[in-house]
Amino acid sequence: MDIYEPREDSFFMETFAKKYCHGRVCDMGSGSGILALAAAKKAKEVFAVDVNPEATEAIRKQVRELKIRNVQVILSHFFSGVPKGILFDIIVCNPPYLPSDERVPDVALDGGKHGYEWILRFLAQAKHRLTKDGIVLLLFSSLSKKDVIDKALDKDAWKRELMGEKKLDFETLYVYKLSRRNIAAKGRRGMVSLEAHDGKKIMVKERNPSSAKDSLAFEADMLRKVNRIGIGPRFIFFREGRLGMEYIDGKRIIEYLKGASAKKAKAVLRNILEQCFLLDKEGIVKEEMTNPYKHIIVRKGIPVFIDFERARCRGKAQNVTQAVQFFQSESMRNALGKRRLAEVSLSLLQEYKKRPSRTAFLRILAQSDLASFNERCYALLSLVPQGKVTTYGAIAHALGTGASRAVGNAMNKNPYAPEIPCHRVVNSDGKVGGFAGGTNEKIRMLEKEGIHVKGGRILSFEKVSYALA
Repeated sequence: MDIYEPREDSFFMETFAKKYCHGRVCDMGSGSGILALAAAKKAKEVFAVDVNPEATEAIRKQVRELKIRNVQVILSHFFSGVPKGILFDIIVCNPPYLPSDERVPDVALDGGKHGYEWILRFLAQAKHRLTKDGIVLLLFSSLSKKDVIDKALDKDAWKRELMGEKKLDFETLYVYKLSRRNIAAKGRRGMVSLEAHDGKKIMVKERNPSSAKDSLAFEADMLRKVNRIGIGPRFIFFREGRLGMEYIDGKRIIEYLKGASAKKAKAVLRNILEQCFLLDKEGIVKEEMTNPYKHIIVRKGIPVFIDFERARCRGKAQNVTQAVQFFQSESMRNALGKRRLAEVSLSLLQEYKKRPSRTAFLRILAQSDLASFNERCYALLSLVPQGKVTTYGAIAHALGTGASRAVGNAMNKNPYAPEIPCHRVVNSDGKVGGFAGGTNEKIRMLEKEGIHVKGGRILSFEKVSYALA
């Protein structure tokens, strides 16, 4: 075949060149020049590049005859002769894609020993020659071993889209539209890129080709589970081995805390513990909570847990205890400075781990100084055992305040009954006092616990009174 005569694959590729070419275009391995001339009709500037001097001279002749002013013809081996620093909006490439045949040597068809070597070398260089939103239009054959090319594209973070295919007598032609993924992060198991979805920026996670383990299906299922309790980025889709989720734009936890006020820092830390408690109640172990500086992003003052690929179900409750240990770590102490939290005793953490109840959780909050006034009241009240009572004044005194009425208001709003037994709080004179469920109900509950009441007053009041430390 005459090197200047367009092949059938060139006419197939020409359709896509006419549709997508704009801005600055490179026609790599231009050959007959058919793609460069097609691109010239819409593009601002076209570089027709080929390694064969006869081919480049033939293209120059066509450009002169047709009086085309926006096409430059360059004799070059791949991009070596293209001026450095020039980036392209579109690179079109109808490469040599057939396995070498020593009996019939043809520079226009010889793609290497297996047919894909030329393509892989081209792609390795093309990625450095694209603009931010640039694309590659690549044609190749089923004889080029499509699975090898697909694997190489995945490994090198190319996003591919099959634009068309054409069956010939002994092969099938494919045209890919390739773009570079905006890789936001790359870990041992997965790669995260930023993409547009329904007009919004989202995160898409794919398996790292170098990882033998594919955990995306598990992570997708885990993300659905934690979303049901209001945790994690919003799940969007899982298809074709790609996990789409809400993009969380914010600061990592340590970075955020360094610049946050004491009030905002405490609010974030409190929120983290609350989310950890919800996970513990669901039997989900997040795993990274002992050192989650990469796994908690603070967005608009709200911490969001990310990365659930290592989470597991039906584990022992340890999210809260691990988070508390993280709060007391050296890195957190440096980030918090003078705003650092009070240390939580090991006995409280062990108590919580054995039984992750709301009561045990409130005691941790109260000791770390992350609880609200009402929650501090409930934490103290949780210490009062069955068959004993305390008073509004005693709780207020234990909290270092004289606000007995505020304690009463907290008991009236108690959302954790009966686990937090607000019926065990009475007046200082022994009268049972008010109760959200009514005085008679309060008396019934006290008597059920062995506390005798007569005329609205507790008998043997001093004996059943519990001394708060």
